[in-house]
Amino acid sequence: GGGAGGGWSHRVTLTHNAGVMCLALSRSRRIAFTGSNDGQGLRAWALPSGACLAHVGGFGCAVSAMSWHIASHCLATGTEDGTVSLWDTATLEGEAPELRQGHSLP
Repeated sequence: GGGAGGGWSHRVTLTHNAGVMCLALSRSRRIAFTGSNDGQGLRAWALPSGACLAHVGGFGCAVSAMSWHIASHCLATGTEDGTVSLWDTATLEGEAPELRQGHSLP
């Protein structure tokens, strides 16, 4: 179980304004990515602080799936309208973090 004494420990809370649909961790385990249906569909969070590093909105529908490519700095997201996007996440661990979109597949 996840209750008190159940072996789980709470470290950080990552908050969207609506339901979180999916989550992925970076290869370094220093960044968490979340997908939501709150209008700010994709967010990148610093771990363990929980600070929001970057967000991308304007999807028009929920980001409902994501997968991290373990051998690169690429995150794939899928939205409920059938679009798959690839994101370059290499700059997220620098001084001016940002998410850059690589390609979209309608």
